[in-house]
Amino acid sequence: MQRLRNYAEEAIHFKPSAEAWSICQVTDHCLVVAHEYLDAVEACATAESREDSKTQFGAELFERGGFPPIKITLPPDMNQPPNNSLSREELEVELVNLNMRMNEVEKKVASIPSTNRVKHGGFGWLNASEWHSLVDMHFRHHERQLSELDLRMKGGL
Repeated sequence: MQRLRNYAEEAIHFKPSAEAWSICQVTDHCLVVAHEYLDAVEACATAESREDSKTQFGAELFERGGFPPIKITLPPDMNQPPNNSLSREELEVELVNLNMRMNEVEKKVASIPSTNRVKHGGFGWLNASEWHSLVDMHFRHHERQLSELDLRMKGGL
């Protein structure tokens, strides 16, 4: 939210190129994905106990504690541009709502058996704690993208 407050309304919609995302789009993407991950946390509460594990990339992700410092391009069918029409105020409200949901879901995580797992398309079978951790990892991954946008807007790239 602090980053959003540093910009004029128009600036959060600035796209340095046709294929690049704006601050609004990066934030919207992070919000949408965070809610998907929290839905998966809640799904773990009623999921079956499984022996299935993470993919190699998923195991490396959790061993590292975050995404590698690379750009990740999703397949075209999964890579639709996020919303670039939300106002700063709408994004701030959504960030507050996400924070409240994160806190509520976090209270449930410890009571969900770690063997109850839900499958992630790229990372394999994750438990509630891992899904919850992914929210922070994903936001941190996009922090680099936001920092790059900062530099572009200041004429540094």
